[in-house]
Amino acid sequence: MNVEDQVAQGEVAEHDARLRAHLAGHDELCPMCEYNLRGLTGTVCPECGEALRLRVSLSEPKMAAFLCGLIGLSVGFGFSGIILVVAVVSLLLQDFGGGFPYWVLVALVSQFVIEGLAMWLWLVRRNWIRRRSRGQRWALAAAAWGYSIGLTVLFFTLVS
Repeated sequence: MNVEDQVAQGEVAEHDARLRAHLAGHDELCPMCEYNLRGLTGTVCPECGEALRLRVSLSEPKMAAFLCGLIGLSVGFGFSGIILVVAVVSLLLQDFGGGFPYWVLVALVSQFVIEGLAMWLWLVRRNWIRRRSRGQRWALAAAAWGYSIGLTVLFFTLVS
């Protein structure tokens, strides 16, 4: 074994020792499966089998695509909520003489609920989204915008 290999092995051993020392006294969650690693004696998560390393990182990495998708879903949720409020107020303040298409209210309530559930799911799956590759995160954000725009276009297509 040459000197470079010995140095590399020494660095790995030192890193592994620092990781175990840190986990001996701290509650840390596995970045993949969120298993509590306190007291870990190895360098692999016992739950998911992923290799671990001790490093300094950002407190909230990879948030741009997540926030972009959340904004897209929020725009759709807000739009359907505002239109729903306007429709209900118009219905209450005006005499429609039975000519008001109540299916429009059903469509608006459905869109509002669907957008709300999509937003809730987006927030619940935050860590899953953040663990995707950069391209996948941005594809999900684009899909969130497309979803909101698609529901809005569908609503206006049904109403017109």
